[in-house]
Amino acid sequence: MDFRIKHKRDGLKARSLGFSLAELLVATTILAIIGVSLYMGVVAGFALVKWTQENSRATQILTEKSEEFRLFRWADITNNVFPTNFQVPFNPDTNSQNVGFMYWGTVTISDPPLSTESYASQVKMVTISLSWTNGLVPRTRELKLLVSRDGLHNFKQ
Repeated sequence: MDFRIKHKRDGLKARSLGFSLAELLVATTILAIIGVSLYMGVVAGFALVKWTQENSRATQILTEKSEEFRLFRWADITNNVFPTNFQVPFNPDTNSQNVGFMYWGTVTISDPPLSTESYASQVKMVTISLSWTNGLVPRTRELKLLVSRDGLHNFKQ
């Protein structure tokens, strides 16, 4: 048995059996566009994952710092007896040599925008600001919360 494919030329010229230069250029251009689009999609996907990790870590740091205010007494909050500047590594594993970049933060305490309310002297506004630079892009996040003297469970109007 002979399994080879036999071509019947039926009088066609030999050059009509292959692709022309124009067809080859069009096909190459289409493949190049598909390849570049695929590459850009992968790069954008990795950048999105990195950005999401940075934002998640920033949210975690802001939450940690806001939870610390549950441990402070009212006198500590009104007298600013806590560090106002802090830095936290991207990688929270302290045993690791590669901690990545650093988050820089500040804590400020001010009077709340409730100046006309009767309980305004019993409340303080805490602003926690976080900034970091990864590559050439500076980023910032901020969290504002209100802290009351007696807490929510004993709050009296």
